Amino acid sequence: MSSDPRRLSALIETQTALAASGLGTASLLATLATHLRELTGADASLIELLDDEGLVSRAAADSAVAQVGHKLDPDCLAGRALLERELVTWDEAHGDRTEVPTTTSRAVTRTAVAAPLATPDSTPGVATVVATRPDAFSVEDRDTIRRVCVFAAHQLAQVRRIEDAERTSRRDPLTSLGNRRALEECLAVELARHARYGRTLSLCLVDLDGFKHVNDTYGHQAGDRVLMRVAEHLTAIRGADSAFRLGGDEFAIVMPETGNDEAELVARRLARRIRDDHLPGDVNVSWGIAQAAGVDNVALMADADAKLYARKRGETSSQATTG
Repeated sequence: MSSDPRRLSALIETQTALAASGLGTASLLATLATHLRELTGADASLIELLDDEGLVSRAAADSAVAQVGHKLDPDCLAGRALLERELVTWDEAHGDRTEVPTTTSRAVTRTAVAAPLATPDSTPGVATVVATRPDAFSVEDRDTIRRVCVFAAHQLAQVRRIEDAERTSRRDPLTSLGNRRALEECLAVELARHARYGRTLSLCLVDLDGFKHVNDTYGHQAGDRVLMRVAEHLTAIRGADSAFRLGGDEFAIVMPETGNDEAELVARRLARRIRDDHLPGDVNVSWGIAQAAGVDNVALMADADAKLYARKRGETSSQATTG
């Protein structure tokens, strides 16, 4: 490690910036790309994260072009660094034939360094810096890149754990639908759009008829299978809608760009699919639909809930043969 106080100060500043970059992956990657370029005097930098299938799923760049959806070539510089879990260098002046990604800079690349973002448990990504001049990166530069990438990898692992926990906190563990918290957040966004742009919005609350009989007669495992099957129908009914499980046998569907009449048709189609699925205990559904008339999600929920229970009290028998 260099004893140059300016480099040490810059390295500490970079680590501080990474630690303070917030709880989001995008912010962390953008901060890393900027500081790697500035620390080394590179002309451009590129950070790439890979998914479980080896495709670049997230990317950030500074003075470069970031692309996602492609697979890293194992013979290119970044691919080698990823596979070998080691820092890899390339310099045109040394006749190295390793391929350097063309997306890293619009100018001609003369020198490049790629380093894995690796922890003892995983290597989720790789960082690449490039320069348009030969012999651009010193031994100290390469050591700085390695150290920054190790620190960033641990920060990234922590951020991903937090993001995974946040996603889990918004998901129903049985059906993988959004939960009540996710519904409230979705409604806040959609009601704001409704108010600002005048877009139509409907909320449909769904309750299963006969579900208690399933649990009492066939057991809770059968009841869980019914809930998972109903969740499949909810998510398949229309691609633009968002479905949620509120608890027990209660569900909700948020329907953007949908008025009351169209929402009623969707609910009837859903009821028909569930009825035709011949679920245990002849499970059917009741529903209540409310069309947004403001930004109050509590009032919208209460309106849909009142219509649901009015239907359950007086229209359950007729709805089973409708649509």
